[in-house]
Amino acid sequence: MLMNGKFKRRAGRSATPDIIIQASLQLFNLHGERRITTNHIAQKLSISTGNLYYHYSNKEEIILELLGRYVDGLVALLEQGENNTESLFKMAQLLTKTLKHQWQYRFILHGRSSLFAFNDLLRSHYLQLEKYKIEKSLETLFLKMNREGNICGSERAIKQLAKQFQLLQEAWVSAPERVSSTTESALAVNDGRKMMLSFLYPYLGSNWRSTVERICIL
Repeated sequence: MLMNGKFKRRAGRSATPDIIIQASLQLFNLHGERRITTNHIAQKLSISTGNLYYHYSNKEEIILELLGRYVDGLVALLEQGENNTESLFKMAQLLTKTLKHQWQYRFILHGRSSLFAFNDLLRSHYLQLEKYKIEKSLETLFLKMNREGNICGSERAIKQLAKQFQLLQEAWVSAPERVSSTTESALAVNDGRKMMLSFLYPYLGSNWRSTVERICIL
C-alpha cells in the first residue's frame, strides 16, 4: 500500500518471478512507471531488494518482461482472429478481449513518451516487437478478411487500414478519461468496441455491414 509516498512494509519473505511481475504491473498501472522503483516493488511484496534482484537485475528487465507479455498476449488474440473470420460476432468478442488486454498493460501505452524517450534499449526492443509481431499479425488478419470479401480495398489500402486500426486502439487506451481511471469499465470497453467497428464500417463487405449496424445501432 502506498502511504505518503512510501509502501508499508510487512514481514520479509521470498517471491517468485511471476509474483514480482504481477506486482510491478499493478504499481506501474496505478502510479506510472517513472514513479516506481525496485524498492517500491520489493516493499509492496515485503521482500528484500536482494531477493528481487535475484530474479531481475533492475527495473528495465522487469519492463522488458512486461513488454514481451503484452505483445505475446496481443499476438495470440490476433491469431485467434485468423481462425474466426467467418463470424463478425466472434471477431467483435475478440476485439473486446483485445481492448481488455491492452487496458491490463495500459502503463505501456500511457507512458510511451517517457518510457522510451530516454531509454534506447527499451525503445528499440518495443519497436522491434511492434513492427515484427503486432503490425505483422494485424496486417495478416486484415488481408485474410480482405481475401474473404469481408473488408474491401486494395492490398495497399488494407495494410494502411490495419495500421490505422492499431493506432485507434492505442488511442482508446490512452484517452484522458482512461489515463486517470484505475478500474476498467465494461461500459467503456463496449463503447471502445463500437468505436472500432464504426471505424471499419465503410470498408466492410455487405454481409458484415448489416451485422455492424445491429451491434453499433448505426
